[in-house]
Amino acid sequence: MSKKSDVLESWIMVEHLSEGDINLKDKSIITLSNLEGENYYDLFIREIQKKKMKKHQRGGIVIFFDIFSFKEIIDFLRKEYNLLEIEEDIKVGNKFSFALYFDKELKIYSKMTFLTESFYIRTYRKYHENRNFYRLNKNIEIYLMRYLNVLITWIMWIISTMQ
Repeated sequence: MSKKSDVLESWIMVEHLSEGDINLKDKSIITLSNLEGENYYDLFIREIQKKKMKKHQRGGIVIFFDIFSFKEIIDFLRKEYNLLEIEEDIKVGNKFSFALYFDKELKIYSKMTFLTESFYIRTYRKYHENRNFYRLNKNIEIYLMRYLNVLITWIMWIISTMQ
């Protein structure tokens, strides 16, 4: 590989690793422990209505799955590539593995739904080629568009009619 390709590949990896940050101190985050006895569909609708979005505005709700410390990934990469810890103070936050986005009508917004690079490394204990990771996320998007949107809408409707 040429040096230009190596630099580009490294930059893409940095960009991928930077996605998936989540601040657990954010007051707007609602956790499952806060939702006991709640009707999720009604809650999501209320949260969207609080935003008072205009018809042309995009927005909605995001659900983050599998939150973990990014230190796991850093430790793995250090071990895998024999990298020493540096003296600098590195801030290590939390990451999520999967983000599931819904638009303001609670339909899955598949273009914003994705797996993170950190998830891939954490799960498979290896780095991948960017083409494979892109293909994996594209397949998830296609699957969500075909099947999951209908299923989740149906489940949320059933839940809302039961209460």
